[in-house]
Amino acid sequence: MKKMMAFLLLVSSAVYAQKKTGFVLNGEVKGMKSGKLYIAHAEGKKNVTDSVMVKNGKFTYKGTNPGEIYYVNVAGQRRGYSFFSDNGVLTMKTDTLFKDVTFTGSRYNPQLREWFNAWNAITPKAGGYYKRPDSATKVQDTAGIAAVRRLFDDLQGEMDTAVFRMARNYPSSPVVPWLIIDRYINYPAPEKVKALMPLLKPAALNSVYGKEIAEIQRIAAKTGIGATPEFALADTAGNIVKLSSYRGKYVLVDFWASWCGPCRKENPNVVAAFNKYHAKGFEVLGVTLDTKHDAWVQAIAKDGLTWAHVGDLKGWQSDIVADYGIRAVPTNFLVDPSGKVIAKDLREEALQKNWSSCSRENSCHIRNHTERAGHGRAGLFVLYNYWPASGVIKRYPYCGTPLLNSINMRKIWFFPLATLLFLACNTTRVLNREPADGFSLSQYKTFNFYEVEAGGDSTISGQAYREGITMLQREIAKQLTEHGLQQAANPDLEVNIGLVVQEKVQTRETDFREAPRYIGQRRYSWKSEQIEVGRYKEGTATIHLVDRAQNKMVWRGVVEDVISSKPARRQAQVAEAVSELLRELK
Repeated sequence: MKKMMAFLLLVSSAVYAQKKTGFVLNGEVKGMKSGKLYIAHAEGKKNVTDSVMVKNGKFTYKGTNPGEIYYVNVAGQRRGYSFFSDNGVLTMKTDTLFKDVTFTGSRYNPQLREWFNAWNAITPKAGGYYKRPDSATKVQDTAGIAAVRRLFDDLQGEMDTAVFRMARNYPSSPVVPWLIIDRYINYPAPEKVKALMPLLKPAALNSVYGKEIAEIQRIAAKTGIGATPEFALADTAGNIVKLSSYRGKYVLVDFWASWCGPCRKENPNVVAAFNKYHAKGFEVLGVTLDTKHDAWVQAIAKDGLTWAHVGDLKGWQSDIVADYGIRAVPTNFLVDPSGKVIAKDLREEALQKNWSSCSRENSCHIRNHTERAGHGRAGLFVLYNYWPASGVIKRYPYCGTPLLNSINMRKIWFFPLATLLFLACNTTRVLNREPADGFSLSQYKTFNFYEVEAGGDSTISGQAYREGITMLQREIAKQLTEHGLQQAANPDLEVNIGLVVQEKVQTRETDFREAPRYIGQRRYSWKSEQIEVGRYKEGTATIHLVDRAQNKMVWRGVVEDVISSKPARRQAQVAEAVSELLRELK
């Protein structure tokens, strides 16, 4: 009986140990007596950011998600530290810039550091290579193009070797499925995922990232080659359109949005394909990720998209986004007359040249873009895909989901390719449009600009900002002229442009007197918590429209990511920003 009781106690203790999950992170920040840290991670499709106070240089954080990646940074500072959590007590000693970090207690964090070290050995080589393709293409340097292709292929091979080595060395670790998502799912390379998954053991497959891959694969199968997708959405007039109603024709299902710069740049190519092959049975069905009906239909009209367009105007919250695993736009898939998917992600030459055999009705031979282009270079060099037949090196930018963008860019979270993703999806983001009551642009006939008074330093050269101001004025003048206004010496409407040249965080002290029922006085010194009330990101532009007669601002707007550090990209980016910001002016 005693042996039985002992056995039951042992079993119950084991079960309790399995259920008891979580971790405690005890930290010490050198050179920081007091302040706040942010600790962030992803839970499903949500970003979760916690905060913890530093007192006497130390902090304690209790986490509930062991075996996942976290990011910690000092409030008001971008630079931080990624770590993989584990059950139990973790310790961290660091300086405020996270340049000298000692982290213990996690089985997985050394594996994450190993990957980062491998990655950091690869990425510096890529920086120089990105400067070579355009010059080689412009002068039709066939040998130069081939040499660049080999360089990128070699780096791709280095990355693949590093990832597969991680999978073989740590088949039970959650770091590996996280890495697969980071390298081969966020930048689609399904053949690499297929090759890696059999290497993983149950512990990794059953981790949060292993389960995420399984779910992604399940959803991706809905639009995989040979699948027969079906959906029904309302068109611009509210009429329901079914994909199955296109049976008997080739249909390119094109996911896009009016706010997506890469989508708008790809639209002329889609228009050209539609006009050339429509008579031979080629259709396009546009699916929008817009949230505003007016912006949607205006973009359709402006870009000359004469085919049917559908959407529920829920943006990334749309059911079809979740149902078909849409993680970036533009994205498309092509279905044949029987309704089966025969190709995915056809862009530029892939959409144009692979229809060359469409001389006979219903006889098109479509080669999948990802097969032709080396599967998007498997995420290492997402900006460049190669067309071996033509020898042309091409960029293929995308706009990612809010989760992907916010993780990679705004929080500088987990993925080392943050800066490359920024270049790949370099769309501007409108933060605010605010007209005064009763404002209408039609009330004004002339405009001009305030004089520019600039100062301050920036990580992008002062010349770039001076050029940026000039470009902004030119693009704003173009937009206002299209609205019927003329530039004049004594205008009805004056335009004031503000451009942030260096990121600035605005804070203020909390004060109990701001509470609605404050009672009492404060006649003593105290130090309150500094809270962030505004962050002015470098490259953000503010545009004010001022009624000159009343000396009163009648409209203002704010847009991020106006000025590119790349001279070749600067003009296009300014044009995108101004067009997006002013498009609702009436």
